[in-house]
Amino acid sequence: MNNYGLSNLEIKYIIERALLPDRCVFSEHDGLHTLRVTPHNHPLQSVILPDLDFKYLSTSRAIAELIGDVRYRLADASTQKNKFAFNKRVK
Repeated sequence: MNNYGLSNLEIKYIIERALLPDRCVFSEHDGLHTLRVTPHNHPLQSVILPDLDFKYLSTSRAIAELIGDVRYRLADASTQKNKFAFNKRVK
C-alpha cells in the first residue's frame, strides 16, 4: 500500500482503463514494474516504460502524468513510423 491508499493492483487497473483500447502488460522484477503498451491499431508497435516504482504514484496527479507520458510516447512512436513510411515511399 502506498500513501494514497491504493494498492498496486488498483493502480494497474486505473492505468489500464485510462489507456483503453490499447493493451497494457505489467511485469514486476525486484519491486519495480515495467509497463508495455501496445496500440490497438498497430499491434507490432509497443512503448515500454521500465523501472516504474509504484510508491511514487501516490497522488492522482502522478498517475495522470504517467498516463499522459504514455499517450505522448504512443503518439510520437506513431508519428515516427508514419515519417519513415512516408520517406520510404518518396524514394
